[in-house]
Amino acid sequence: MPQEYPISVLTPILAMMVNIAAHVAASRLTRGRNQLTCIFYGFITGLIGMLFLAFAGSPAGGNKPDFTGYLLTNVISYTAFAYGYFHFININVASLRIRLLQEIINSPGGLSEKDVLLCYNSEDIIDNRIKRLISSGQLIEKEGYYYLGKNRAFLRLFWLFEILKYAVLGHGNRFLKPVDKKSVPGS
Repeated sequence: MPQEYPISVLTPILAMMVNIAAHVAASRLTRGRNQLTCIFYGFITGLIGMLFLAFAGSPAGGNKPDFTGYLLTNVISYTAFAYGYFHFININVASLRIRLLQEIINSPGGLSEKDVLLCYNSEDIIDNRIKRLISSGQLIEKEGYYYLGKNRAFLRLFWLFEILKYAVLGHGNRFLKPVDKKSVPGS
């Protein structure tokens, strides 16, 4: 047992390194066109690497309950690292505050309120996000209504994180509420 302990402790960290390397490689190969898919490939590659390390580092004839415990701990640890990495990567892309500060830094004369509102009009931001969801096949628009498309990768990732939040925090996203059709104009 003492010989397998160091590899077991390092397994999620090594798997995270594989995840990052696979994410970077996928991003370079696709030229950054679909970051969510690249992050997903990185996660899966890291998970496969972690499973390989777990089985390769396990001594033949080892104690099955110990191995199962190590494996479960490593899967949870790796998933937690990957969850943090996902948000670390997306904070620069998704955070309007950081993007706004970057715009101000890149504007030697500063930005007026009018310039900021032109760049960060909430209606335009929502329109752009909806266009991206439609172009990636995640949404379909029919007669003014949006429906789920065939590409549900982002939705699956959302539900994975909801399950993780529920497992860790005891609740999912507290801000998600079903839309009351009566309150939607034209319904």
